Amino acid sequence: MITRAEQIETLSILQLQISSNDGDITALKGRLDIEEPKISALQLLTQSHSSQISSNDEDILALQGRLDLEEPKTSALKTLTQSHSSQISSNDEDLLALQGSWI
Repeated sequence: MITRAEQIETLSILQLQISSNDGDITALKGRLDIEEPKISALQLLTQSHSSQISSNDEDILALQGRLDLEEPKTSALKTLTQSHSSQISSNDEDLLALQGSWI
């Protein structure tokens, strides 16, 4: 059987533990009060960035579509330019020859 003195000592120890736990809870509530606004701000920021990313994805898809349309034109222009470069060079030679005969 537990004596009255032991019961009082156990009760005293439990009260100290409760008091210590109360202090820990108060400290944790304080930290939580500091962190909650940060979490809310991060959530808002994440939401806005998520819609920006989604919008950018749509823009990228549109630009890829336009690029798919323009790339064949670019290739065709390169080919055309190469053939015309030869013709221009040939015409330059012809012009020089004609100029030489007029002089």
